[in-house]
This record gives sequence, C-alpha cells and structure tokens, in this order.
Amino acid sequence: LRQAFTMAMTQVEDSEAYETFIRGVLDIASADKDIDEVRSELSEHYQASDFFHKSIPAGADKDLVLKSLIELRTSTWVRYFYHYNPADMFKKVKAPILHINGSKDIQVLAKPNQKALREALESVGHNDFTIKEFPGLNHFFQEAETGAMSEYQQIEQTFSPTAIKLVSDWILERVR
Repeated sequence: LRQAFTMAMTQVEDSEAYETFIRGVLDIASADKDIDEVRSELSEHYQASDFFHKSIPAGADKDLVLKSLIELRTSTWVRYFYHYNPADMFKKVKAPILHINGSKDIQVLAKPNQKALREALESVGHNDFTIKEFPGLNHFFQEAETGAMSEYQQIEQTFSPTAIKLVSDWILERVR
C-alpha cells in the first residue's frame, strides 16, 4: 500500500480518493480466495470507481486497460508478493547483513523498511548487521533529482560510487 501510494502521489489529483481506491484494490487482490472470484471482485471494484474511469487516457481501450490491471494484480508473483514479509527471511540469516537504501527510493522507502529490518534482526539477537541510507539516491542507487521511476532512463550513472565504496569496504572488512 505504501509503495503504491508513494509512487502515485505525483500523478494523482485527489490523494484521498486514490488511497481509498488502491486500498480496495489491494484488499481484494490479496484475499485468500479462488482466483476467479478475486478477478470478478476486482473488475467490479474498478468498474465502480470514478477514480479508475477518470484515470484512463482519452482514446484508450478501457476494457483492455481493465483486463491488463486485473491480470497484473492477480499474477502468481504479485499475489505472492502481497503476503511476503522480508523480515521473516532476514530473521533466519546467520551471516553478516548489509542493507542499503537510497533516500529518494520511492519503491522501497528507506525509513520504515530499515526500522522493520532492525527490529526483526534485534528480535532474534542478530548483531552483525549494517543498515545505511544514502542521501539523494534512488531505487537503483543512482544520484537522482526526484527518485521517480520516470527519471530512471534519464540517469547516466549506473551505480553511485559512494554506495559501491561502502559495499566494497563492508565486504572486504568481513573477508580479511
């Protein structure tokens, strides 16, 4: 929900309507029900939403857009992802952990994810971890103006030298 909301905020006029709409979409799409029932409920939700109808560009095939959205929201991978909690996996890791984020990452927000990871690791007594937020970097650890996905292809930098250095130093410190 947080990811969907953050990523759309620069593109929606009515943030409250969007939040209500996307909460409904995610509640339906993530429900533990027969996939055909989920698809039917999603279709009804989209069709009943003024927000959905207003978001379709003029001239676009609304039925095709609806079908694509429903297929995306009900794909096996996406439905798995709705219920995936990385903290559960990290709690099992015995090796040292380096977790990095960019402050302008709008796909994986640094602060809430770092807080959850820190709490998960501390809850199992894991004490060899480093959590770092890099100012000004996006989801791909590139220096970015906004962090928006639309900016990705415009950035020539592959990976921030500062982030590469930290990763390299962190690894070398542990393998010596």
